[in-house]
Amino acid sequence: MFLVARMHLLSTLSFTLLYRILIAFVTLFSSFFSVCAQEMPLGIESQAEMFRKIFVFNRTMEGKRIKILIVYNSTSSALVDGISAAFQSRGIETLAVREDAVERTVKEQKGKIQALYITPGLSSSFDKLCSEHQVLSITGVPTLTRLGKASIALGVKSGKPSIIVHLQQLKGEGQEFSASFLQIAQIVQ
Repeated sequence: MFLVARMHLLSTLSFTLLYRILIAFVTLFSSFFSVCAQEMPLGIESQAEMFRKIFVFNRTMEGKRIKILIVYNSTSSALVDGISAAFQSRGIETLAVREDAVERTVKEQKGKIQALYITPGLSSSFDKLCSEHQVLSITGVPTLTRLGKASIALGVKSGKPSIIVHLQQLKGEGQEFSASFLQIAQIVQ
C-alpha cells in the first residue's frame, strides 16, 4: 500500500513539474517571437530581397562580392538560420557571429565584409565599429536606425515596406548611395 501511494505521489509530482516546465517553455518562446515580430515589422525574406536591391544603389559596394556579418545573441539566435538562408538564396554570402565576437571577426575579415546585419535584442552597439571599419550597418529593427545605431533599417509604413536611413551614420561608415535611393528613403538625423 505504501509503495502504491508513493508511486502515485511521484507520478503526480512528475506531472506537475513537467506541466510547469512546459508552461514556462511556451511562455518564453511565445514572448520571444512576439518581441521579434514587434521589433522586425518586415519578414526576413522581404528584408533580404530589399537589401539586395538596396546594395545596387551603394557605390561603395560596386564590383564587390557582398558578404554580410549577421550579429546575434541568445535572444535572437533562432532567427540566424532564416536570415542567413534568405540572403544566401539571393547570392549574398553570410557569416553569423555572437555579439561578443563581432569586433574580433570584423578585424579578422577586414575588407571582406561589406555589411553588418544587426538582429533584435542585442545589448551591444556597433555604430562606432562600423564607422571605424567602413562597414554598412543594416537591420530589420527601425528603432535602431532612428537612434543612430544602424545606417539602414527596413520597416513598414501605411502597410507597405519602407526604408529608413540615418544619414549621419551612413556617412560615418563611408557609404556612398545614389541620390535616387536617398529620395525614396525616410531620412533621419
